[in-house]
Amino acid sequence: MIDNVLLACVLSVAADYECLQIGNQLHATVLKLKCESNPYIVHALIDMYAKCRSMGDALKLFQQIGGNRIQLSWTIMISGYVHNGSSAKALQFFYNMNREEAISADSVACVSVLMGCTDLQAIDQGEQVHTFVIKSGYEADILVQTALFSLYSNCECSKMGSNQNQFTLASALTAASRATSTQTGKVLHALVIKTGLDTNTSVGHAQHGNVTELLSIFEEMLNHELKPDSITFLAILNGCSHEAVNFIQGTGCKAGPEILRVFISSCATAGLVQLGLAAAARMVVSGLTNNSAHVLLSNLYALDEKWIDARRIREAAQTDHTYIKEAGKSWISC
Repeated sequence: MIDNVLLACVLSVAADYECLQIGNQLHATVLKLKCESNPYIVHALIDMYAKCRSMGDALKLFQQIGGNRIQLSWTIMISGYVHNGSSAKALQFFYNMNREEAISADSVACVSVLMGCTDLQAIDQGEQVHTFVIKSGYEADILVQTALFSLYSNCECSKMGSNQNQFTLASALTAASRATSTQTGKVLHALVIKTGLDTNTSVGHAQHGNVTELLSIFEEMLNHELKPDSITFLAILNGCSHEAVNFIQGTGCKAGPEILRVFISSCATAGLVQLGLAAAARMVVSGLTNNSAHVLLSNLYALDEKWIDARRIREAAQTDHTYIKEAGKSWISC
């Protein structure tokens, strides 16, 4: 029998691949099973339609839940409108959420609406959201900081965009690496060295699996008597995890649940989310799921900064008592 957690997970995969046709079929299955009133299912459906660029259907479901709307309901809609290029609508939802519904926005909603302000070049509204961020205590959140930096730099403001520190430079380097801009990366690297923040340039190499370069930089740090911090060591581990993924892929053996769990964990650490999701799907199809399967899937989404998906899967699993929490273990370390 298909449980609610599995339905929510499959809907999330359909959303990630923007497969509206499959999403519609899953919606029909939900109606057939009469579980459309389940809050986790309905939010998974709203999220699926939003990511599949069908905001009309997402809005219908949002309106249908009426008084049962929660913080997550609004966050999904705000993120969906920004994702679909309707940033003005996202701003309207953000204000309605906080003023009319008296539901305080979470950090994920703040990140989305700040992205919307950047798209609209709406610096005044962005500053209002920034004020809300400070009052809500979200200013230390790294994703919020990234969104704020992007807002002020793109709107040609010096309020934050010119305040170069380890965080802002790391954000810029990450953006350059994703755009495969070598020249921009070299300029930023020179700036990093100039400001004395060169200790964590290894993070970029770790994200791309350049283990040789990664270890070379680490050795250079030690030769210059630079003390590695926790971020540096995390980068080393991330880089080596790529080797683990390559090894498991090349074994050619029929992977059992233990190997798949290790494989998925390595994919999560290496940032290979889609590969990890494929392995998780293999566990489900092969009937190898157990108490840790949903935790691994949630961690995959969290490490890919898909906080809505990660939170929904964890909450759904806890509600349906999918997890068996053993003594001495936390949710984080599962």
